[in-house]
Amino acid sequence: MRRGVSLNLLHAWTWHPRPAPSVPAGRAEHEWAEQILDRAAGSLRAAYPGLRVVERLVSDSAVAALVAAEDDTELLVLGSRGLGRVSGFLLGSVSERVIARSSHPVVLVRADESTADEHLPAVDGIYLSR
Repeated sequence: MRRGVSLNLLHAWTWHPRPAPSVPAGRAEHEWAEQILDRAAGSLRAAYPGLRVVERLVSDSAVAALVAAEDDTELLVLGSRGLGRVSGFLLGSVSERVIARSSHPVVLVRADESTADEHLPAVDGIYLSR
């Protein structure tokens, strides 16, 4: 808002023969993806009425869609699902793959962490930022 630019909200999804368990029974994956995007955009507009939010629903892998979208942006901001170290390692991290391929600055916002989690305890009670 301060810079007078829009927030481009991108949701990437891919069709699967068997929808993920998170897709409610009887719903098409595309319809579910649209609803997720609409809900996120609606929350942003309610919280920041002056912010212009541009929604994009892309049928592609998350990594490919995000790397392709960076050409139209100054900064990529990625959220994490908070899979944890083991699951993230086994499943692969979208964020890590996007960061490795990106030619633009990337900000990673981790899920389910508090401000206190942003600091590591050090000797003598001094905290170091990650």
